[in-house]
Amino acid sequence: DEEQGTSLSNGKTRELGFTFSFPVRQRSVASGTLVKWTKAFSIEDAVGKDVVAELQTAMQKQGLDMHVAALINDAVGTLAGARYYDEDVVAGVIFGTGTNAAYVEKANAIPKWEGELPNSGEMVINMEWGNFYSCHLPVTEYDQSLDNESLNPGEQDSAYFCNAP
Repeated sequence: DEEQGTSLSNGKTRELGFTFSFPVRQRSVASGTLVKWTKAFSIEDAVGKDVVAELQTAMQKQGLDMHVAALINDAVGTLAGARYYDEDVVAGVIFGTGTNAAYVEKANAIPKWEGELPNSGEMVINMEWGNFYSCHLPVTEYDQSLDNESLNPGEQDSAYFCNAP
C-alpha cells in the first residue's frame, strides 16, 4: 500500500485552498452553498449544496488525506497570491469568462460590517462587478444588444433584477 503523498512528514493533513468561481452564499471561510451555475455549467443536484463539503467527500472517497482550509473566488485568490509576495498590492482583477475584482479596504470604512473588526483592520472586498446593475441606471441599446447575444439573455440586465420578486 503506497502512500498517496498527501500527508505531511509530521503526520498533519495537507490543507487546500479551493477556488470556486461561481455564486455561493459563504458564511464561513471554508464553506459555501452554491446559488446557481453560470458560464454554461449545469449540475442541477449541486445547487443548494455546500461545495466545500462536496469536494471534501469526493477527496475522502479517493483516499486523499486533505482538508479544505479556505473557499475563495478567483479575484480574491489573485489578490491573496499577489499580496503574499508584495504586501503593497491592493487589488486583484480577473479578465476571463467574466470579469471581477477584489480589493483591500479599511474594515471601519465598511458601513454594513457587523461584529468585531478584524485584528488587521482590513477586509477584502469581492466586487462581483460582472453582475453590477442598478435600477437607477438606464439600459442603452448597446446593453440590450449585448444581452440579447449573451448565453443567458434577460438574466443579467437591470430590468430583470429591478423587477425580480
